[in-house]
Amino acid sequence: MLKFIVVCHRRTGSSREEFRRYFREVHGPLALAIPHVSRYVLSFVEPDPVEGDPQWDALVEFWCADRDAYDAAWRSPEAQRAIADNPRFLDLTKTGSAIVEEVVLRL
Repeated sequence: MLKFIVVCHRRTGSSREEFRRYFREVHGPLALAIPHVSRYVLSFVEPDPVEGDPQWDALVEFWCADRDAYDAAWRSPEAQRAIADNPRFLDLTKTGSAIVEEVVLRL
């Protein structure tokens, strides 16, 4: 499996609630339509009065069977639609992504 993660920052002026709603109701369905993605997970930051909030708002995880599936996914028209939607709710100057190796030490 190949895993791709995106560390998301919401646009300035967008509330946490607006960001989450847009992600779930508008952008999420666009991302779900991308072919060759076997798993798609959104993780939203929760307020933490002890540790404080991190500098980001959400983490997105995409899984594909292999590099060929990943490449095909991101070349698809569905992926292009999702990518085109990103500026509507993300601060792209802060949002970043990477292909990662997941090492599970405990299930």
